[in-house]
Amino acid sequence: MNPADLIPQLVKLSLVPVGAVARERRPGVTVLGYHRVGGRSGRQLDLPAAVFDWQMAYLRTHCTVVSLDQVTRIVQEGTVYPHDVVAVTFDDGYEEVYHEAFPILRRHGLPVTVYLATAVVENRRPFPFEALLPPSVQGRPLSWAQARELQDSGLVTFGAHTHTHRDLTMLSPTDVEHELTVSNELIFERLGRAPAHFAYPWGQTSAQARAIVDRFYRTAAVGGTRKNPYGTIDLGALRRVPIQRSDARLFFRLKLGSYLFAEEWVRRPRARHAAGVAPAAGWPS
Repeated sequence: MNPADLIPQLVKLSLVPVGAVARERRPGVTVLGYHRVGGRSGRQLDLPAAVFDWQMAYLRTHCTVVSLDQVTRIVQEGTVYPHDVVAVTFDDGYEEVYHEAFPILRRHGLPVTVYLATAVVENRRPFPFEALLPPSVQGRPLSWAQARELQDSGLVTFGAHTHTHRDLTMLSPTDVEHELTVSNELIFERLGRAPAHFAYPWGQTSAQARAIVDRFYRTAAVGGTRKNPYGTIDLGALRRVPIQRSDARLFFRLKLGSYLFAEEWVRRPRARHAAGVAPAAGWPS
């Protein structure tokens, strides 16, 4: 066990009794949120490749994994399965998706949606929210050539994550539209397909931001650390379960079972703080 994971794991363990009593038992869609794989940055959002491999093998063996396009059809057709389905997503657009995560996903035959912060991908510069990290462990963005190769595989769908990864709840309607328009245009120009899916930076939304986002995309992902039960799924506010290095195997399985929904109580204040300054800790946002 990594000693740096001990405190997060103790926090998770303390929240399991809450989940045992109040967890969501209705079947539905669990959307998993990842960021980095194999980056060796030491941050909670950066999983060792071996851990990610184990998690994907577990999903392939024990779960039904679907794309976000399939989630859209489930809602539109009113489908209700007797079991959960799982969707895998990545935020930001790290190059590690190409080098580390995709070979694992391809081996297990699992679809994934990658939400791109297009300014970073376009300029090939370090992610601004990693400015406090040593340069040696800052994540590099995907190149458009790598993104096209991933898209051509048929397993990877690219969504939008704004242009500059700004918290939309802090922007004017004009600025929100600009963030979305520039991001969409770049993805279409570089990849040949307009994005149908969106993830709010830091998981934050508001009525004003949502009114604009809903005009652009078929689905939009927010925070929440919860499952989306069939019959109640809001495609414009899909709740996601963030996966962290300290989840490893045990807590990953508990998250799939909705036992750790209360982790949001701990994570949300950190995400709010990170939306205003570059995060130094590493809880996913």
